[in-house]
Amino acid sequence: MRCAEDSRLHTACLTVLAWLAAKKAHPKTVMCFGRTGDPHLQADKQNLSPDRRKSALMPLCWANIERHAMSQDVVFDLGGVVFRWQPLLLLQELFPKQVRNEAEAREWASQIFETFHPEGDWALFDLGRIEPEPLAQRIAARTGLAEAYVRHLMASIPSHLQAIPGTVDLIHELKAQGHRLYYLSNMPAAYADHLVRVNPFFSQFDDGIFSSHVQQIKPKADIFATAQARWPLRGQAVFIDDVPHNIDAAEQHGWHAIRFETPEQVRAQLVLRGCLG
Repeated sequence: MRCAEDSRLHTACLTVLAWLAAKKAHPKTVMCFGRTGDPHLQADKQNLSPDRRKSALMPLCWANIERHAMSQDVVFDLGGVVFRWQPLLLLQELFPKQVRNEAEAREWASQIFETFHPEGDWALFDLGRIEPEPLAQRIAARTGLAEAYVRHLMASIPSHLQAIPGTVDLIHELKAQGHRLYYLSNMPAAYADHLVRVNPFFSQFDDGIFSSHVQQIKPKADIFATAQARWPLRGQAVFIDDVPHNIDAAEQHGWHAIRFETPEQVRAQLVLRGCLG
């Protein structure tokens, strides 16, 4: 009788350890026994007999502990990485008579977005410091473009930001392998709210920061410091972005940075990093 009690106590201790490891790694999803990280639930799913259940619980417990110990923190940029962001193509689609080729699209984009310089008009939009209508007026006055063109462009951006299937697959795979996922994005508030509302895969992220919500912007150091303070990052986070100066800023902050080109290229680098099998 005493041996049976000791065995149950040992199993219970291992179960608690596995749950605590899961809870620490995934505080938003691991709430109590019977959910993620519970070896008893895993045993139930395998339809184990009572005799086999006891011997199977221990490796399941240790498998949970090992999986969470090996998990990493992966931070995604959104525009150009998770979502399509091709302003030159968008301008040609919206204004085919005025923007007839890539060279003209590049000229329009440089005037409107000011190459997304952190001190430019569009950066104020990303920072949440200017509303759409005043921004349209400001850009029109600065560039000589009709306000109607600028307003039409701004209104068309949310529908242009379509999820990139290969990156969404990566998000699901990384989450399934126990990694903690975050996003760090320069994004105006209205666009950010739209993206979260219409894309269910945002539930895969443990947390995220939009520039307009904190009034900080990449590549400046303060937004990386905010992320570091807010998120329980362990060791060197992996950061995925498509903009070179954001990559440089992340590396200066001590993160391991991967410049996004294609989902396949990022996948290969994540495999080398040990994030994906």
